Amino acid sequence: MPRLLPRRLPLLPPRSNSFAPAEPALGLVLLLDAVTRNLFNLIWALVLANWGRKLCGNNKPMVLVAMYPAGIITGMIAAAVTGSTALSGVFIFAGLVVYLFGIFSIREAVEDYYNSIENIGLTLSGPMTFFFSTIYLQYHVNRLAR
Repeated sequence: MPRLLPRRLPLLPPRSNSFAPAEPALGLVLLLDAVTRNLFNLIWALVLANWGRKLCGNNKPMVLVAMYPAGIITGMIAAAVTGSTALSGVFIFAGLVVYLFGIFSIREAVEDYYNSIENIGLTLSGPMTFFFSTIYLQYHVNRLAR
């Protein structure tokens, strides 16, 4: 009876502990954001939220950022059904507020990860995060990837 040898698995390259993704250049993000009239910003916020979800280990950034497109869609449906632009505005504004909480949860996840696990002393500005959200975060993602 032939002796069965264990099957050898191919060696995989060592994984880096860094979660910095290879993201597109900041100029490309700005260009796509301008061409699509901020639609790309919503999509890219979801990509960054997914990255933040991987860093912190929970779905909080993803859920909060996804509330903005959900608020816009709900506001449009509410305006079509009820004819009330005030109700529509409330849904859209609520989605925007929750979106900002999501952006700040991404910021918190990035700072926690890169100050505790990677320990590079990363500090992100609150006002810059508020005013430039995904563009500011993308700048730091590109910096971390380098």
